[in-house]
Amino acid sequence: MKFARIPPAIYVMLSHPAMPPVLGTVWMLWIGGGKEWNNQMGRWTAGLAPWTGSVALDFVLIAAAASLLAVLLRNLSEKRRAALLALMLIGGQIAALFAARDIIFDTFPHGIDHPAFMFRVREFGEIFPFALGSYNPWWNAGVEHFIGVTSGAQNFGIINLPLLKLFEIESFYGEAIFFWMMIGFPWIGALSLRAAGVRPTGAVAGGMMLCAATRAMYLFFWQSGNIGGMVSSMLSLPVAALGWRIVVLRRGGVATALSLGVLAWLVCIWSPGVFVCVGVALGWLFNHRHWTRRQIVVLFSGGAIALLLYSPWLWVVLFPCRGIVEHVGASGAAAETQLQMARAAFGQFSRRLQEWHPLIIFFGFYAIFFRFRRVPRRYLVGLILPAVLVTLSIGWKRDSQLDRMALSLAAMCILPAAILLGRLLSARPVLRGIPFVAVVQGVVIAILFIGLRIAAAHCGNSAGFKMWPSQQSVDEFIEVVRREVPHDARLAFAGDTDCRYEWGKPAFFPILADREMMADDYYGYPRQLIPYKYPPLPYRKTVEGVVEFSRIYGITHWASAEGYWRGVFTRNTNEFRHVHNMRMQSSVVDIFEVVGVENPGRFFEGGGRVEARENRIEVFPADPFAESVVIRYNWRDGLYCRTPGADIKPHQVDSSTVFISIEPNGNSCVTIGYRPLWRPLAPNADGTYHH
Repeated sequence: MKFARIPPAIYVMLSHPAMPPVLGTVWMLWIGGGKEWNNQMGRWTAGLAPWTGSVALDFVLIAAAASLLAVLLRNLSEKRRAALLALMLIGGQIAALFAARDIIFDTFPHGIDHPAFMFRVREFGEIFPFALGSYNPWWNAGVEHFIGVTSGAQNFGIINLPLLKLFEIESFYGEAIFFWMMIGFPWIGALSLRAAGVRPTGAVAGGMMLCAATRAMYLFFWQSGNIGGMVSSMLSLPVAALGWRIVVLRRGGVATALSLGVLAWLVCIWSPGVFVCVGVALGWLFNHRHWTRRQIVVLFSGGAIALLLYSPWLWVVLFPCRGIVEHVGASGAAAETQLQMARAAFGQFSRRLQEWHPLIIFFGFYAIFFRFRRVPRRYLVGLILPAVLVTLSIGWKRDSQLDRMALSLAAMCILPAAILLGRLLSARPVLRGIPFVAVVQGVVIAILFIGLRIAAAHCGNSAGFKMWPSQQSVDEFIEVVRREVPHDARLAFAGDTDCRYEWGKPAFFPILADREMMADDYYGYPRQLIPYKYPPLPYRKTVEGVVEFSRIYGITHWASAEGYWRGVFTRNTNEFRHVHNMRMQSSVVDIFEVVGVENPGRFFEGGGRVEARENRIEVFPADPFAESVVIRYNWRDGLYCRTPGADIKPHQVDSSTVFISIEPNGNSCVTIGYRPLWRPLAPNADGTYHH
């Protein structure tokens, strides 16, 4: 693979070994001085409080001290150098843990999407291994809930499955995120780099780089809570490293194939992660002249294991969730020209790249094209090519969020960076003249050290992106709901709920309150499929319609943080009684009781008791010999009766609502199960998805 269009003299200059450290030094001085270029989303060092006048000066002083230390320790063996770097990594991890202690212990994350992902992971713990999605009764009187698959959250559930089976998720969720993000994945990355033949010093440096691979990881993973993307992106490094072991080193056996298969499976559960595995395959294809039988067997065995493990998730994506996936894939900027979309694509790619760890930019991404040759370069180019193209696709598919693939790309580029840094950090400085090796080693160690500082600062919520722990107001809200709403009634949210409840989605409220709830957008994505208005049409047109909706679904209380609906409830005192007012950081919340609607229970017709959980509804009719009873749960085509002799049918309440009718036929308990069908999920009667 040659770059024939680059003049030889320029190529020689760009491929000089001094270029990555020189460019990295210039870049650190630039961004460390508080500079921004090309409207980047956020400098890698943005938000980091300097010890001196600026981060750039911090960098210079740390680099000088590290260079002096490199000279003094020049006779140290490579293993001992790696041990010192490992102590540096462990020290950074301890500092991050100390900084995060008040954020992750004795509480749980509540900001932005964390509650929604907690809800999905908890659901996964309840239904796995027998199902991946569910008929979920906690929200909207029963919904077909597969967002745990489409969001990729279930890979986090897999690696924490023992904890999910033993404890309530809110008791360990924040700690688990910190552990995997700052400790587990960095050390797994370091071990995988060793398996790829990287020197010990380079492997430990790779682990350090993964702690702060890109500033965006703290936006999307730490602050926003996209844990599916976190697992997939950070495990992209081990997948790339094992691919290197097989394709470039032509090594590996059963353990390599098994490790690659399991890791690739976890990466692919977050759907864009599939392109990481495509990259490994492409890197192998680019080296087709160097194939060996052993290489083919190991690589195909790993791929077969990954495909076998991933096949249930693939089925969900292709069938129940196909409609949502197609919508996201088809979204774009139709009003723009191709040139405008291309400019937007490369602009976004540039901004994502600038947020990376400087060593990944220059010793990784840059070095792939100018510091590697033949088989290694062909593998690395094939590895990153799909991720680059997917990231660029954001220019044409604006609603797809596929530019987040740049986080996986950053993790993969740690592989070439670690290889070069391993050689550099293992070299012994020569004292004749200016010790250039020592200076470069000092620069590298300084950047690694600042990266650990950035990680610790974000874990302590002092560097821009923050993980919001649950607040006292959340406890107050849950306490009011438990006190006011009967156990077999429902609470509904009027209007939209987008980050109005302590900057987070209300998705986890039903679990905390042990009450079923209803809302339009407990998680509002894809945005074009959700109207952000509740109750649904036609009930929201009039106050009488809201009351009728409440009667039908057994709603005894409404909560709202939207001014319009709070006004509606306040003005209509004959229909609604104000129960509680409270203030949250992001809004004022009022709770109202529906006047004149006594607790109707779970039965729309008949009486008895209902116990509902994911994929299982147990109905205990007061009269087992009644012709039929109707429960206030939505009918879905995947529902079926598990009790011999009994039967279930749809019951049309009105043009917008269909409940479940049960014919007990003498059974004192009728159990209803759910299994998805081989077709996309159907929307609600009004054509929208209230998930």
